[in-house]
Amino acid sequence: MRRAIASAAARPDTEEATLLLRAALTAGLSPDTKPHRAPPLVQPYWRDGNEGGHQDGTLRDPVAMRDEMLRRHAGQIAAQLERLVDQRGHDENLRRGFLVDRGGRFDFDPDALATLRRERAYAPDNLGGQPVTLAMVRAADPSFSFDTAARRIARQRLVRLLVALARLTNPDDPEAARASAGQPPERWLSRLVQLGVLGPRDLLDPWGRPFELRPTTTPRVLISERAPNWELASPGPDGRFGTGDDVRDPFARVVPEGTPYAVASGEDRLMKTLSTLAPGPQTLQAMAQAYESVSLAARDEQRARAARAHRDRHRERRR
Repeated sequence: MRRAIASAAARPDTEEATLLLRAALTAGLSPDTKPHRAPPLVQPYWRDGNEGGHQDGTLRDPVAMRDEMLRRHAGQIAAQLERLVDQRGHDENLRRGFLVDRGGRFDFDPDALATLRRERAYAPDNLGGQPVTLAMVRAADPSFSFDTAARRIARQRLVRLLVALARLTNPDDPEAARASAGQPPERWLSRLVQLGVLGPRDLLDPWGRPFELRPTTTPRVLISERAPNWELASPGPDGRFGTGDDVRDPFARVVPEGTPYAVASGEDRLMKTLSTLAPGPQTLQAMAQAYESVSLAARDEQRARAARAHRDRHRERRR
């Protein structure tokens, strides 16, 4: 038995080894009096961290603790990769080794995190101090993919463009009225570029295709009273307008609720904020503020976490 346990400890990745190690570690423990569950990623405000005794139960099972820490860490890494997609997506040199083109559709390079480590751009480690791989992140949170990250980015760019269009066609702004006078809706985006309000890249989605103002009978957001049957949209991953993957609804959820990626990226917080917005002329501006607030909060949290990790590594070296 000792030989089997030693072998399992040396190679704990198989299901048989995990079960054997769990049995060996818990053999001498008294039975738990209460069932224990992993704590939620976001604790409800009316509960403190010790209700239900779940902390003791988690710590009694080191394998469960490892799985729970990996689950949370995966969400933070996914959120950082999303930010890097936003920064690198339009630059072919920066995409090399980070993204791959699979028949006209982008995806993460399987060695994307290794590339970022070599460039010293981002270098997350796992609980054992070894480099994290993209496969580890996806195994911990299957909701994360390039298209999911790209849809979140496209949705935020959609909101920025909607706000710019609403300002261009604001009937109460004489300068805007002059700037858009005589311009049909299909030319409003190019007009914003001519005026220097937007750059050409601002009109592209994360798949490298342009957003378009298109006629429709069911616009999700009213841009202007001058264009009641027009909507702004991205063709989405398949590159074709009119299909189910179009990005046209700034209120639509992209990441499943409660997943590590949804919590770390601010998706859950954003959806809760958007659900409180009432229809009206100020909706677009309030929506833009909600997106910006959640993005800033996620970035601040990432910086704080990185600073704490740096301090911890420094203390370990000093020991």
